[in-house]
Amino acid sequence: MHSLTRWRALNSQLYDIVYVIDASLSMGKGVGDLRPSKLKAVVETVANDASYRIKNLRARVGLVAFFGLAFPILPLTGKLEHVIRSLSLLESTGEGSAPGDALIEATKLLRGSIRKKLIILITDGDLNMGAPIELAALYAYNNDVRTCIITIGSSKDRVKIKNQLDFLSSSGMLEWFHAASKGEMIRALKKCPGA
Repeated sequence: MHSLTRWRALNSQLYDIVYVIDASLSMGKGVGDLRPSKLKAVVETVANDASYRIKNLRARVGLVAFFGLAFPILPLTGKLEHVIRSLSLLESTGEGSAPGDALIEATKLLRGSIRKKLIILITDGDLNMGAPIELAALYAYNNDVRTCIITIGSSKDRVKIKNQLDFLSSSGMLEWFHAASKGEMIRALKKCPGA
């Protein structure tokens, strides 16, 4: 087999993953064992998940943060130290929540990848700004990106975008998990593809 063909075949089995993290003000509050804040619990959990995927599965990882706006903060990399440093700088920053915009930015980061493409979006579950989550999920789906959304907080029934996520998961556009604790968030991450 030609070396370029073999390289492409090997890479097509690996994952490029963009973690999309809610950095809105509501993520600065703690709930249950998601302390001292939901954001700090998410950062710690994502750091561990990214470390496993980079070291053991040769994944490349990118990061997008959002509140009322979405910001790509790390392009795809296999360098764990860049991921850890970028995660450590995240703070609950601003008002509003635009997960649809963040999903679009994450999809753009994955353009051109010949690997399997995955977005893992973690939020406390509001949508009050930006692109509708349904259109953003369709954009990702039409770009061959698998999407895994993990909402965090006390109750799945209290997630403000529950109806949209129910519809999108039942239509096969994405997978949705809810985590009321850090342990549930870890289990949800393991259910996302490429774990």
